Amino acid sequence: LYEKIRTDAGLSYAPQSWYSNAEFGLSMIYASTSKPLEVLTLINQTLEKLATTPLESETLNNTKTYILSNYYRGLGTPISILRQMNRSLLYFNNLDYFLNYPKNISDVTVTDIQELAKQYLNKYKLALYGKKKLLADYKVSALVIP
Repeated sequence: LYEKIRTDAGLSYAPQSWYSNAEFGLSMIYASTSKPLEVLTLINQTLEKLATTPLESETLNNTKTYILSNYYRGLGTPISILRQMNRSLLYFNNLDYFLNYPKNISDVTVTDIQELAKQYLNKYKLALYGKKKLLADYKVSALVIP
């Protein structure tokens, strides 16, 4: 999505995405742009494609490497390790999530992604923040206008 929005279409300098792991079940895609409808169209097309077309193995492997690299980088100090352990205890009442996270990420398959995409990517909701005149034609579940 980053490549589509920034590199291919040149619609935003720094599009970003975020996911919450087990914390909230939320994900976020952000792009500062003067052409929100074009960005939203690319986002929707990409999510629809992910729900209907299997992810390429190379893309999945690159994503797993990125996630695991960030995970291990986040364990660089004793306090950060304790935070991860506490999070596992808080949300799951055990350390299994913390201890098994690398293996669980490594074990994800293209089929797993496809099944989850079919199950969840048709249920996403949008919350937009922007100028009304730029977003007026877009149907959303929530719209905040500055």
